[in-house]
Amino acid sequence: VPKTSATFDFARDRVAYSRDVVGVHLVFVQIWPDSAARAWMEDDFAQVGRATPIVIFTHDQPDAEAK
Repeated sequence: VPKTSATFDFARDRVAYSRDVVGVHLVFVQIWPDSAARAWMEDDFAQVGRATPIVIFTHDQPDAEAK
């Protein structure tokens, strides 16, 4: 179900996801990671080998006002 600014709940719908694909660690987070997201990223990165490239994808919630 597509989210809109009226139906998006930051606490419930926030994105913090990672996956390894062909030797690259991909990380998906909100465009403005809060302290919880930064802590999650730090823990996630600790599990990745030092020689593994990491690509971070960010996005903003639906219908967000530019800051």
